[in-house]
Amino acid sequence: MMKKMSILVALALLLVVAAPVQASPRQVESTTIVAVSKNDSVTVRLESFPANETYYVLMNVNGTLGINGYLSSKITTNKGGTFIAEFPIPEELSSESIINIRFEKSSGSSNPPYNWFYNENAAYNPVQSSGSTTGNYNVREAYTPWFTTTQVVRNASITGVTSNFPESVRVVVYVKDGALANNNWIEVSGFNTDAGGIQTVTIAIPSALINHDILAIKFFNLNTNKTIFVNLIDNLDYP
Repeated sequence: MMKKMSILVALALLLVVAAPVQASPRQVESTTIVAVSKNDSVTVRLESFPANETYYVLMNVNGTLGINGYLSSKITTNKGGTFIAEFPIPEELSSESIINIRFEKSSGSSNPPYNWFYNENAAYNPVQSSGSTTGNYNVREAYTPWFTTTQVVRNASITGVTSNFPESVRVVVYVKDGALANNNWIEVSGFNTDAGGIQTVTIAIPSALINHDILAIKFFNLNTNKTIFVNLIDNLDYP
């Protein structure tokens, strides 16, 4: 009887040890280009960055992903979350039309956040923030144009809600391969904004971009010939 009890206790302990641990999902850092002052600076919105971490901001020529780039700045997060910061464009890149920007942790990172931008004067998402890196600015400004993705059907469509878009304008939507810093935007649809600039939009993924893992999406204001919003979206079923 004692032998049977010992076996049962051993099995119970084994089951406890082998029980899977439910890990909390890891927040992934993301970046959005907010504005560019040609040859001078780029303003970036950083999201889901961890608190109390130091990042080196590197820039390099197109196609390098910012690896081994010129040091533009160093930024230390406070509470993490979302904030906006402005970074100078190194003089060595002043003749480049497309620049790659990379954020590397001083403690090391296996997958540093990366983005790219056209070295041309542009205000993709106009903001009124000073861009200071020392204050508590971890909440996105309420007046910033934004597109919140609510559903992605891989290789088929992207659905989301616009907010703070200009009212009563014609918007054209473009999509491209987000993994490549090229200018091969494909026009996919268009719509007229209503009062308040809030509406649900479904965007078809072009056949030319099927099975591309990262897509770039751009909303362009035909009335002013200016970009309203640009961001990268994973071509994965969501939610």
